[in-house]
Amino acid sequence: MSKIIYMFILSMLPVLEIRGSMIYALANNINPALAFGLSVIGNILPIPFLILLTQKVLQWLDTIDTFKPFVDWINKKAQEKSKTIDKYGRLGLYILVAIPLPGTGAWTGALVASFLGLSPKKSMLPITLGVITAGTIVMLSTMGVLNVIK
Repeated sequence: MSKIIYMFILSMLPVLEIRGSMIYALANNINPALAFGLSVIGNILPIPFLILLTQKVLQWLDTIDTFKPFVDWINKKAQEKSKTIDKYGRLGLYILVAIPLPGTGAWTGALVASFLGLSPKKSMLPITLGVITAGTIVMLSTMGVLNVIK
């Protein structure tokens, strides 16, 4: 599999998202502009589907005893993160996605948006801007670290 395809797939995965894909891309000498553009697209691609389908899938999983603890854990995490959005609205959603720390990112933003009943139409702009901001922070940080190492 080519490094660019692998990077694109990494950007779509929860937890890794654009943070993991940009680090991988820059460590593997993929053009930063290409890596950034494809990583943003890959990170954003699953988000509308997550916003639309999360509650339906969680409701269905909650009917299966094996998955109840997982559903409870997801709901608890979404409630914790939703406090920021309740307080700051769409700016809060942007902040949640833009800060490149564990437990933040587009997937978390989509889960929280779904949990709060926000439509993809209202959620996509702050999530997209947050992904771009997080990607920029990670890209510049990684480039700086790689320059120091070399």
